[in-house]
Amino acid sequence: VRLVLFGALSEEEYLSWGELYRRAASDLDEVEEKSREEPNAIDDQCDAMESRMRLLGSTALEDKLQEGVPACIADLVKAGIATWMLTGDKEETAINIAYACELLDSTTTVVVVGLKTHPNVEDITRALREATAAAEESMELSANAQRGRRALVIDGGALGLLFGAAPDAPACQLEFLRFTQTCATVVACRCAPAQKAKLVRLVRRNVRGVSALAIGDGANDV
Repeated sequence: VRLVLFGALSEEEYLSWGELYRRAASDLDEVEEKSREEPNAIDDQCDAMESRMRLLGSTALEDKLQEGVPACIADLVKAGIATWMLTGDKEETAINIAYACELLDSTTTVVVVGLKTHPNVEDITRALREATAAAEESMELSANAQRGRRALVIDGGALGLLFGAAPDAPACQLEFLRFTQTCATVVACRCAPAQKAKLVRLVRRNVRGVSALAIGDGANDV
């Protein structure tokens, strides 16, 4: 949904605000904090401007998959190509989309790791290690075990810990890589643009022989 807003602004108000905004936007520390989606003066100035406004109208469009997308993705999974979805959507929405485009189906074993249920690096590492052990055991029991029957859903809060500065974060990243190599699908939800980049970089730099293609649908995914 796109909202159309209008607010009356005098030249004096604009010039005063513009000076504060330019000062914040030229401060490298503030730019860096904004890129990490942390509190920053740039967003503060935007919030200050976007007030006392009047709603003029709104527009909306139907957000749906293009024809043939689910079948195409299903074929990629059958071919053994792992497909990851990195999105800013909330967990429930991201999972629903994953089912709609056949990244997940009713036979998929889905492991969900989120900040609410796994509030520290130790919990995340333990969950990933247990999931890897279960996956390896399943593969040993069945010579015909398919990668496509396993998936990981992880949220931005958990990724923040995984990529954080804690001493045991590298070990957590290793467990993440080990488990995701048994998965056909990874869904990262509530994922910031910087976290998307870190995930792609983590795989490309640490999985031997990998060929990775990253596709973004907006400037924040470049």
